[in-house]
Amino acid sequence: TNDTNPSKLADLGQILICIAACDSSNSPTMSPTASPTFAPTESPTASPTSVPSASPTTVPSASPTASPTSSPSSAPTGSPTASPTSYPSASPTCPSGGLAGSNPVQVGVDKKCDVGPDRLFRTGNNDPLTLQECNQLCFETGDCEWFSLGEDDQKLTNNDFLGVCIGCKGEQPNSDQPGFNVYAVDPC
Repeated sequence: TNDTNPSKLADLGQILICIAACDSSNSPTMSPTASPTFAPTESPTASPTSVPSASPTTVPSASPTASPTSSPSSAPTGSPTASPTSYPSASPTCPSGGLAGSNPVQVGVDKKCDVGPDRLFRTGNNDPLTLQECNQLCFETGDCEWFSLGEDDQKLTNNDFLGVCIGCKGEQPNSDQPGFNVYAVDPC
């Protein structure tokens, strides 16, 4: 009909709005979107998140982590070092005021640091050091990673070797020497 009554036209407009807004079916709309997206995403996400983030990042990272941690720290560092060193120090500073730790790890029995360029020091015969003293000496010697200590007087070929401390770097010492034990230095 050609009824131009304003009241009826308003009712018809509300019905059309409701049809467009209230339609819960997945069928396409009767008229195109007023301002559609100009270009679709070039490469959509292969496996999108099923539940979107509650507060997404407004600006994504320029270079995201390639392999993020699967279980992030529960208490991350509040203020990380602005410019950390690329390699750890050969002689780290200990919170204990420069004293090495007291728990060197035994890694070899009847072995010692071999004679050669990786040997850094050898204490004298009949001047015995304790395990902690030998660990401290290695800790204070640049590049020292391992030390061997004459400990088993029943196996030592010469009792003068009891307490002899030998420090070295490089590969784990594997030179046979009855009565000597090899330790990894405990830095802190």
